[in-house]
Amino acid sequence: MKRLEVLKHLIGDWKPTTKKYSNITEQIRYVHRKLELLDENKVAFFQSRAKILKQEISDLHHQKQKKADADMARLRQKEVEMEYDKKTIDSLFAAGKQVKVTAEQ
Repeated sequence: MKRLEVLKHLIGDWKPTTKKYSNITEQIRYVHRKLELLDENKVAFFQSRAKILKQEISDLHHQKQKKADADMARLRQKEVEMEYDKKTIDSLFAAGKQVKVTAEQ
């Protein structure tokens, strides 16, 4: 009797929702098979795999960041070699734009 009360408490007003099972016994069997898939060894394997994937993604992100930092350092080195900074280039661009506007008038 207690088992029946527990089942009623757990399932409430059960109604079949999919074609996988047409009565509560089939649903219980289906759920039991799904729970068997979640045994401890499989869960541990998937957790370790998730940890490995997380580490690989983190490594890829750090490699991408290092490459971006190296590119920025290379760009700064080029600026130093050319002896032009962004401020000078912007002022030359603005002056060229102003000359173009004056020439069009």
